[in-house]
Amino acid sequence: MVLIPIKSAKEEKTEYTESPTLKQLDDADQLPGDRIRLFRNGAGFTQRALAKKCNPPMDFTAIGRIERNQGYTSSTLKRLAEALNCDVADFFLPAEILGFKKLPAEMKQEISQTIRRYCAAAKVE
Repeated sequence: MVLIPIKSAKEEKTEYTESPTLKQLDDADQLPGDRIRLFRNGAGFTQRALAKKCNPPMDFTAIGRIERNQGYTSSTLKRLAEALNCDVADFFLPAEILGFKKLPAEMKQEISQTIRRYCAAAKVE
């Protein structure tokens, strides 16, 4: 796992949470609830703790329903992403794309150029 520094809104100290590994994300279903559970577990939160960390706080039973993919709204996903210090897109993107964010700039540039070449060859705009 990779440690991600996050700043607590109430405190000036920096906490460190773990983001899910690429293998964990790859093994999880592509549904956002499965991804949210991985991010929550990586951060070391219980459903109750995550619910309290949301702004505004939410009922912890809602976290369970969301993790079981039994309904969510875009505003709920935004609140969860903020509490988990990630982007809403992280709940939907393939593991490889999430790994891209962690690569050095030179590698990102090389990959981007390769994608552009493939898109040009396939005439994708």
